[in-house]
Amino acid sequence: MTCYLLREGVIDDIKSQARSYWWSGKQNTRGWAMVAWDKICRSKKFGGMGFRDLSLFNVALLGNQIWRLIQDEHSLVFKVLKAKYFLRSSFFEAKLGARYSYAWASLMKAKEVLNDGFF
Repeated sequence: MTCYLLREGVIDDIKSQARSYWWSGKQNTRGWAMVAWDKICRSKKFGGMGFRDLSLFNVALLGNQIWRLIQDEHSLVFKVLKAKYFLRSSFFEAKLGARYSYAWASLMKAKEVLNDGFF
């Protein structure tokens, strides 16, 4: 989750497994849901159980990678990404391009989500 944007299908599968285990105590067994899942995912401060929204958590972890990139321009990963994807511009002006890795596409999507004020 730190390096790649998880697809919705993967996130849905993880949530399904977590719900199944939480409500029944066993994997792949349906239990009786006594509370809506979105209420369980609320912060404990607001009456929930504090379970994380995996989509938001994934974007937050990718945002952390973006922060590391812009804070340490001397790191090897920054130098490699700059040479491959944004040689003549800054990270914030970088585009997806034609030939890209899934990790770069994930960073670009997280940058887009964070720029749009997702939070």
